Amino acid sequence: MPFTGVYQNLSNPLVDKWLAEKRSPLYPGGLYGKSPATARALLRVARDGGYPAFFADQRAAHGIPVPFFGRPRGR
Repeated sequence: MPFTGVYQNLSNPLVDKWLAEKRSPLYPGGLYGKSPATARALLRVARDGGYPAFFADQRAAHGIPVPFFGRPRGR
């Protein structure tokens, strides 16, 4: 299916561009950063029979610390 993706833009524009380049082949319908114009673009995609998809990244401040590459991570 030609999914169209939506994601939260990263604060570092260089990393955001790099990540979008890595993700874009997975979304042949297009890949949009979250913005006011994105909602209109998704309506157009849906009307044209496309498949909008959303990344569900979560920024939770609560939880248990989890090691990341052997280093403590968490709160």
